[in-house]
Amino acid sequence: MKIEFTHTIDDLGRILIPAELREAAGWDAGDAITLNHSYGVITLLKKERQYECIGCKTPEVKVRAGGKDICETCLEKAVGIMTALR
Repeated sequence: MKIEFTHTIDDLGRILIPAELREAAGWDAGDAITLNHSYGVITLLKKERQYECIGCKTPEVKVRAGGKDICETCLEKAVGIMTALR
């Protein structure tokens, strides 16, 4: 399916990506998009989110709390520290 729109670049260098295109590409608000330029063609690709624990940097994140990713081991350590401080 071909979808085509024409939009004007605004004074800040932005263009609107219509909802129909975002939906077709599987993009949501907040997604990181990588732009590439090669031989006069600009491509936009969704950058897959990389999860990483804020404590130990392991990619095996189990929980997202307060906007931060944390693995089960670091979460247990944090709960233990908080419990000991009570």
